Amino acid sequence: MISDEQAKAAQEIAKFGQKGIDAASEAGGFFAKTFGNAIEHFSQAIADKAAAYRIVNRVKIALKTQERLAKLGVTDFKAIDFRNGVPLLEGISDEPDESLQDVWAAYLANALNPGNPTVTANRQLINIIRQLEPDDLKILSGLSSQELNQSRSEALIKKAVDFLVDEEALNQCLSRLTALGLFAFENGPDRLVLEKSQERPCRVTIETALGEFHAMPLLVVLKNAIEEPEAG
Repeated sequence: MISDEQAKAAQEIAKFGQKGIDAASEAGGFFAKTFGNAIEHFSQAIADKAAAYRIVNRVKIALKTQERLAKLGVTDFKAIDFRNGVPLLEGISDEPDESLQDVWAAYLANALNPGNPTVTANRQLINIIRQLEPDDLKILSGLSSQELNQSRSEALIKKAVDFLVDEEALNQCLSRLTALGLFAFENGPDRLVLEKSQERPCRVTIETALGEFHAMPLLVVLKNAIEEPEAG
């Protein structure tokens, strides 16, 4: 009798079909070129589970990444070292959600693009992306890099209506993003008040009934890393 995991794996392979098998072969070459020894180590680590659905996740993200790199005209990739390559592959393999697969693909394309030297594969960002929920993307997409990078003397105030979510959902997402270090939360009387003349970037605040969630520099780093790559 096969396990639930094996049954799910078989179903995923069946859905994928011959085109998927061809794509898997192509993606395997892409990952071998990109990750080197890390992909071999990772493949051996999960071989005993025969988790075909993880292979499907990897293939989907590989194809999405290749599509982005092709649009940029990138054929030579930056290297991803073994230390960061293994957790990156783990994160990619475990993500079945389409919207978060797009986030991984954008991040990977930026990290591989020699024309984008500011974005690299690193464990901090990998761990953050792995812990994102699909609902969190409504908050992240509702904050543009331009808004976060713009220097201003007073905070740009945003509320639930700006993200097309109700306040309860907003509080849940912001609490999770705060735990990841992307926001700082304040609701007490002794809040830090900066001089209005002191202009600086990352001055964005989301107000809810719970209090104020202030954007942190790590949010800027993440947004820049997962921004959809564009040809220069």
